Amino acid sequence: MERYTELNKINETGNSIIYKAKDNSIGRDVVIKKIRNPNKEYKIRLEREIKILSKLEHPNIVPIYDTYEDLDGTLCYVMRYIEGKTLLDSIEDFDKNQRMRVFSQILNVLDFVHKNNIIHRDLKPGNILIDSNHNLYLIDFGIAKDLDADYTRITRTGQYIGSQSYSSPEQEKGEKLTQKSDLYSLGLIFYEMIYGKTFIRDNLDKKKKDPLLRIIFKMTEKKLEDRYSNCEEIQKDLMNLRGEGKLKKFFSFLGYFLIGIFI
Repeated sequence: MERYTELNKINETGNSIIYKAKDNSIGRDVVIKKIRNPNKEYKIRLEREIKILSKLEHPNIVPIYDTYEDLDGTLCYVMRYIEGKTLLDSIEDFDKNQRMRVFSQILNVLDFVHKNNIIHRDLKPGNILIDSNHNLYLIDFGIAKDLDADYTRITRTGQYIGSQSYSSPEQEKGEKLTQKSDLYSLGLIFYEMIYGKTFIRDNLDKKKKDPLLRIIFKMTEKKLEDRYSNCEEIQKDLMNLRGEGKLKKFFSFLGYFLIGIFI
């Protein structure tokens, strides 16, 4: 018996087909991504992605289980199967507090990635999955960079990489990326999660009193030195914000209570 049995096609792109499959050796569902006619650059990126994921053992990161070649030379790699939807599809019915909790999960897993000296470089809603239990998974480290690795350059200086809709200014210019570049992309995602529309800085008032908007503005500053330095700083501001909210509710309740006493 072959180890993997393909069950149904999940998605198809220009050079790859993604299947849900069964791992017959242990009886679990998996995802198989088949790469058609992979060039040398793609093979190098896949090797790097596997090495990066080997460093990132985390419950919210989808691992690669196996790689192999079909008889016709098609490159295949096997990943954990997640029964879920992409970020924006998943949170349509979430209230603001639930969306904030999801965002906090994203910050936690990205903080783990960054502390292992990895830059994701392709953060977007399609690379974040949420399952039926509201567990979050960060996927697709295909163009991620390991700052500890001694890489042979496979992209030209000035060459654009990433997803344009969620790219930082330095990414659009083909400049050197840092972990702060990920924070910029995450700021765009955060705005879309909370407000349900695309972030366009010039259409927004930076002096607005909305404290969440102030956090997003700091995540998406054009100059690197003006952005947050890391995920922990963002988490701290969000925690302070939640604390302020609870304090306001307490004083509001106290006010109604005292009014009730003296009436």
